[in-house]
Amino acid sequence: QEVIDATDDFDSILNKPAVFFKFFAPWCSHCHDMQPAYEKLADSFGEDIELMDELAVTIASVDCVRNPQACQRFGISAYPTMVLFRNGNKLGQYTGDREFDDMNQWLRRSLNLKVKEEPQFLLDITSSFHESIREGYTFVLFSATWCGYCQQVIPHMKKAAAQLSEKAKVAFINCDQTQICQQLQVRAFPTLVLFRNGQQKQHYQQTHSYNQFISFVQQIIDKDFILETQSLQTIKSLKEIDKDEVAFVKFGTKWCQPCNEITPELLILQSENPTYKIAEFDCEGSQVCAKMQIQQYPTFVLFQFGVQKAVFQGFHRNSQAFKQWIKANTEVKTAKQENLPIKGSRVHELGKNFVDFTQKQPTLILFQFAEQRNSQLIRNVFNELSVMLEDDNVAVATIDCRLHQKVCQGEQVHQMSVWLYEQGGKKASYGEQINANNIKMWLYVNSDEVMG
Repeated sequence: QEVIDATDDFDSILNKPAVFFKFFAPWCSHCHDMQPAYEKLADSFGEDIELMDELAVTIASVDCVRNPQACQRFGISAYPTMVLFRNGNKLGQYTGDREFDDMNQWLRRSLNLKVKEEPQFLLDITSSFHESIREGYTFVLFSATWCGYCQQVIPHMKKAAAQLSEKAKVAFINCDQTQICQQLQVRAFPTLVLFRNGQQKQHYQQTHSYNQFISFVQQIIDKDFILETQSLQTIKSLKEIDKDEVAFVKFGTKWCQPCNEITPELLILQSENPTYKIAEFDCEGSQVCAKMQIQQYPTFVLFQFGVQKAVFQGFHRNSQAFKQWIKANTEVKTAKQENLPIKGSRVHELGKNFVDFTQKQPTLILFQFAEQRNSQLIRNVFNELSVMLEDDNVAVATIDCRLHQKVCQGEQVHQMSVWLYEQGGKKASYGEQINANNIKMWLYVNSDEVMG
């Protein structure tokens, strides 16, 4: 059932067999805060079939601004005020916490009804601490009777306990009644700790809300599952990553403790980004690491189709930091997109097909290296050129030398530049301002095959 609005029909509802009224005012923040618990109370009594046969209980509310006479009749002077009536007569006023469990039990006791037992997910393990944490995950609140803030945390622990009931136990300890807290050196309240199989796993250091509790426990459970069910691929040669669009490799040794400590973060990165190849390379006795001038362990290197792109230099070494860095240093293009026109233009992307392509026709080529502030502007100029030269028997193309180092090295090009190729070889290099009209005029002057 729903909460009944008795503001305009107060007397008729008052005379029902049993009515629990909430007298409120629209401007009362506490009245609004307790509304979810009050609605749950109405649902609880509406769904209790056994109770309905015994006594129909109505959960109602009265707006004292709209019906001040009803509120004045019963001396209502503070909001919210909850009052229980039986056959029109006042039976009692509720003064407890405005939580569902507290109101539910008070109502049932006041009406001599059977108290409906709610599942108790939050466990009191004050006298059974070691036994309770022996198996599985147990999230424990260490509290004290005199700690007022601890009492505010309890409702959040209850909600978290219900949500996590199939994955972890959620419990509390009253440190006034046990020496366990002293043995564990708990000196501040509230203190929250997650245990696994009897061992302390991690202290909780975040805000005290049930959503954060659930997220904290769930993340650790998920992380443990990944560590116990997955492993990093160990590569013995860089040829093993030639065909991978994105490969993030940890270079280290088996005896390197920091190398081993970072593995969980790499496994999380691997599980969350299945299109990346996350691997490790053992530098012990390897000439590869020496040739790459790897001088400290671990060193993290990003490759794209077997070509080294960048070395990770970030301060934070975790899965999210790695992911953001990889994304920032990885080209969107894949190997399958080579020699395809860029959408909206006639610019060709060259790669391993470089020699074959340039032998077919005169080709104006932009050799690209690291991104520069004007890189996008230059690409726009080449898009414009491809349209301007469409009828001039000349192809306009680009090659990313970060992806195709061997090709660019073979052409002896080591920095961003523009070259005209004719009959498969270099004809001339453009060295003026990057401007579509200027390049077009330069092309007509320097080409033997392109006529303006």
